[in-house]
Amino acid sequence: MRVPLDLAFKGVEPTASMERLVRDLADRLARFEPRIIACRVVVETPHRSAHADPRGIRVLVEAIKPGKTVVASRERNGENGSAEFDPYRAIRKAFQAVERQLKDRSHRRQHPWQQPVPPWRLPSLPGEE
Repeated sequence: MRVPLDLAFKGVEPTASMERLVRDLADRLARFEPRIIACRVVVETPHRSAHADPRGIRVLVEAIKPGKTVVASRERNGENGSAEFDPYRAIRKAFQAVERQLKDRSHRRQHPWQQPVPPWRLPSLPGEE
């Protein structure tokens, strides 16, 4: 299923392979959530001052479905805090984060009985007040 895609590049030179990767990953999201009505992706270089770290790549992915918007972004590499310079890796990581969120929401919707019960909803035992 083809998901309607809104793709924007800001400060990054778009390539055909980058656009194809985004298109394939956006279409893959439909396997996890068939009700996705649109996908918005922004690949950009974050604004930095001249004295800050070298520019990296920031990827923002929004999967829009009726009543909800699932958002994930990737800007920095978690281990050492250095900027993510490979746009392909940053795109894949952002889409993986959206997939995890969609899988988690789908699991919660399909298995509501496995959700933890908040402590204020637990029944009280006889003799407890």
